[in-house]
Amino acid sequence: MNLCGWEVNKLNSDRINPIRLSITYAHYQFLNIIRAPISILLGIALPVLTFLLFIVSQSKFATNANVATSAMIGLCIFGIMANTMINIAYELALIKRTAWGSYVKALPVYPASRNIGYSVAISFIGLLSTVPVILVALTITSATIKGVYWFGFILSLIFSIIPFMLIGAVIGILFSWRSAIAISQIIMFTLAFAGGLFIPPVAFPNWLNDI
Repeated sequence: MNLCGWEVNKLNSDRINPIRLSITYAHYQFLNIIRAPISILLGIALPVLTFLLFIVSQSKFATNANVATSAMIGLCIFGIMANTMINIAYELALIKRTAWGSYVKALPVYPASRNIGYSVAISFIGLLSTVPVILVALTITSATIKGVYWFGFILSLIFSIIPFMLIGAVIGILFSWRSAIAISQIIMFTLAFAGGLFIPPVAFPNWLNDI
């Protein structure tokens, strides 16, 4: 009887659009995330607090348009990376240990849709973390982006989610949840430092630039 039921479900799953299934997973995962708003607030607050402490608090940086604008862009990318990579790795690794995760994995549907749904929902939080940084930078500091460049700026932020989302997904699928947190943090800070989000690449010593 169970076998027959499984066959019926399998036949029904063949008619399910994988994109629609991914959207459904993303919708319910987002609802699950907002049930614990403190985690969202912490993720959104981290980039803007960093901007306030290291840029706004120093007038020589806040009044320099180039420095303030570069810091705004860099911390937007950092917010996306921190929220996306770590949380996706953690969620995908943790779901493997839960009874609900085991049940969902046993369903005759597309595993990729489930992973994409989780990743999209979490990535949306990463994109939200850029909003306070942009508002603070444009209102308190000399940071500025000319009108014609706004489209490229927003588009770049959206596309920057993709590599971090994929890295986090790979970590979450391959490692346990404890290992996933540590590995994603190491990779995140390495990429942030090497990419010049903390220190401008022009300030690197020659040996570090060679690397």
